[in-house]
Amino acid sequence: MEHPKADCRAFLARLYVYLDGEIDEQSRADIDRHLEECTGCEQQLVFERDLKALIRRKCSEQPSEVLIERLRVEIQRRL
Repeated sequence: MEHPKADCRAFLARLYVYLDGEIDEQSRADIDRHLEECTGCEQQLVFERDLKALIRRKCSEQPSEVLIERLRVEIQRRL
């Protein structure tokens, strides 16, 4: 189903807090509803979730805060 780009941008802006479980219940419900209707965002969620899992498996140590911030900036730049 096609969604207004604003809806998808709002979803993508909250993607990582959603994946990390750092989101309130109402926002989680809103995102879940959006995911049920938007296959593009659902695919993005699956990709990002799998990427996070791959990084977690491949990194034996906790990454530095500097690296985490660099990754966040780069990911946001590419969205």
